[in-house]
Amino acid sequence: MAGRQHRIVVKIGGSILTSASYMLRMERLQSLVDGIARLRSNGFTPLIVSSGAVPAGFGALSGTRYPTSVAEKQMAASVGQVHLMHLYQQLFMQYDLLTGQLLLTSDDFRVRARYVNICNTLNLLLQRGVVPIVNENDTVSVDGIKVGDNDTLGALVATAVDAEHYIILSDIDGLYTANPRQDPQARLIATVETITPYIETLGGARGSLGTTGGMRTKIKAARIATAAGVEVVIANGETPDILQRILSGEEIGTHFKPRKRPLSGKKSWIAFGSHAEGKILIDMGAVQAVLHQHKSLLASGILRIEGDFSEGDVVSICGPDGSELGRGISQYASDDLQRLKGMRSQEIASLASANMTTVPEVVHRDTLALYRSTIVATAQ
Repeated sequence: MAGRQHRIVVKIGGSILTSASYMLRMERLQSLVDGIARLRSNGFTPLIVSSGAVPAGFGALSGTRYPTSVAEKQMAASVGQVHLMHLYQQLFMQYDLLTGQLLLTSDDFRVRARYVNICNTLNLLLQRGVVPIVNENDTVSVDGIKVGDNDTLGALVATAVDAEHYIILSDIDGLYTANPRQDPQARLIATVETITPYIETLGGARGSLGTTGGMRTKIKAARIATAAGVEVVIANGETPDILQRILSGEEIGTHFKPRKRPLSGKKSWIAFGSHAEGKILIDMGAVQAVLHQHKSLLASGILRIEGDFSEGDVVSICGPDGSELGRGISQYASDDLQRLKGMRSQEIASLASANMTTVPEVVHRDTLALYRSTIVATAQ
């Protein structure tokens, strides 16, 4: 893909980097760094999203009980993050490669100016030949500002740098029709063309102790990245030469195909990086117009407004059943929309006054980012 400079985001799961006793697996880390360095020599531009700070810190502190409270996890992350970065720095220096660290929270993505700064910083690091290593800032993150898991963080990073591939390395070979650890009949799914409700049901529960993810978060991450035109691969990080085998075209792991009409950079931010201040529920006619005819959202198709938001805020756009179709920037405050919902454009224009400037579109199609392509037509 022209202009994308073969950018590859590699997410390394905590279950790959740490042992059952929460000690860092040096041999595995060395192998992964070797593989990433080979990507550089083969013309790819790699970025790393690395888990493992909390279990690494726990192991270094010689704890007897894995941390469960927020304070304990943040303390362990503070110790573990230093250990991880020091090791990455030493290992990449063997190949004369510099590393840079970014510790992020969801606020860094939600606030547009900060998101742009992330993009600029990552692009400059890559242009200078540095290998960026990204992790969530666990030492300060709380529920209100957590991205939540590094699978999602990696997807947001992949969209920020316009990556070609996002490779999620875990302790499982890919997405299965059932849990392969419980069902011997489970089959590996080699390719996912579209993330359907059925695919989402295969996500199951969260991952193992010491991790924040699981297949559910990986499918969510795949939805984010593929919507922006990034191909996603879930594969087993224990497999020898896994990165080279994936990028050479070998059928290994589960490949999620990118969306044929990807969201632009700004729309990707609106859809997945921003914080929705409220909800707009729309009728099936409006669903048809915005999803399939790619039109702006008008007041006539609005059923209900939820939450308090201002003009210029990002809001969730939902079908009549409440399922989220995407997000957009509202051109009206919620108080105004409560009066305008269901009205036709001509009626709204007649309300224009010195105290209220009216526009035909509630959410213009240029700032309307939709990532769900279907909705049950009978929902009312």
